[in-house]
Amino acid sequence: MQQLYHLLYTDDIKLYAATNSKLQELLELTHTFSRDIKMLFGTEKCQTLCIAKGKLEMRNFTTEDDDNTMEAMNEDDVYRYLGHM
Repeated sequence: MQQLYHLLYTDDIKLYAATNSKLQELLELTHTFSRDIKMLFGTEKCQTLCIAKGKLEMRNFTTEDDDNTMEAMNEDDVYRYLGHM
């Protein structure tokens, strides 16, 4: 009997939305998909950045089913590709 193995890696994903509630929906969808395919959703590596009317909003996002929180970037944080500093 042959077995088929698959691997799915997502090193860096960015979610963009027009509103905070839409971003929360995208987060839940991404988290659910990751869980369904048995892929670790590493929220400890995540940060959020919300800008409304040109001003930075400090807003954390939390996944509903396991209460993992993604901290907001502050004004002193620097974004870099494949991670934050």
